[in-house]
Amino acid sequence: MLLVAGLGFIQFSPTSVYAQCTPGETSGNLYGYAETEAIGPIYMSTESWNDDPLEIGHGTTTQEFSVSYNRQTERWDGRGWSPYIGWVDFGQTNSANIIAQTAEFESVLNNPDAWGNWDPTIDLSPVTYTTDPGGFVGLATNGDYTIGGAGETDDDLVGAGWIDFSNVSIETTAGDCDETVNLILDGVNILYQESCPIGAPEIQWTSVDVSDCETDVGLWASPGSRPTQNTSGETAGGSITESNTPVVFKLKCIGDGSGSEVYGTAIASCGSDCTNDDCVDPTSGVVIPEFKEV
Repeated sequence: MLLVAGLGFIQFSPTSVYAQCTPGETSGNLYGYAETEAIGPIYMSTESWNDDPLEIGHGTTTQEFSVSYNRQTERWDGRGWSPYIGWVDFGQTNSANIIAQTAEFESVLNNPDAWGNWDPTIDLSPVTYTTDPGGFVGLATNGDYTIGGAGETDDDLVGAGWIDFSNVSIETTAGDCDETVNLILDGVNILYQESCPIGAPEIQWTSVDVSDCETDVGLWASPGSRPTQNTSGETAGGSITESNTPVVFKLKCIGDGSGSEVYGTAIASCGSDCTNDDCVDPTSGVVIPEFKEV
């Protein structure tokens, strides 16, 4: 059992269920749990928690949460739940995680002293989805090993260690439910240009079975409520420059059947020599024609 800053394990429980409608394949809503080396499972959705696949016997919750994986952009988004650490942010709280292909243990990030000052960052870049036979391969990692003290033969793990997503699946649709938002910039999900700037991109979106849409993050000209469809498009509120790249655009709607938040996400980035850790070339692993370099 991992001991951190003398606290041992701290048990969390989600504070509070709609039947979860899972978006279509493009949005890639996830079901199941990721297993960690040292701190137990990370659940991918409310439904995953309530179904109790490990037969732990915990109570159910009405607290809505979910994690998504976009197979076209190979990016994660949303929020997962660990009963030992609490919320795991895949990009819902910090949009930079989407670009960098990382997640964060929010409790560790917000109170590092209480958790032994371990790095809250989870490196998701080694994890990919394969269609044959269908599933996630590769291990994410978090934390590090300390050097063993006098008389100790082994180093001590501080953090979650490796994180295995082989028990996580991509759900397509649940019955007749297909709640999706597809957001694009100049016609693509990821817009990249080697030189900066990129002129203010045109934002368009379509959706299925959602309502009450509003802007979330990004260079929107006028943040606020939006229609559920906009195929004619609106111009972003500014250019993509060396100082603000990368820019994540997110539109948040409410699923008609589930009542859950459904996001559309698109990314704009420019520059070939980024020194900022959050400024990375987003082209790696992107499936053409979802990616456009201009």
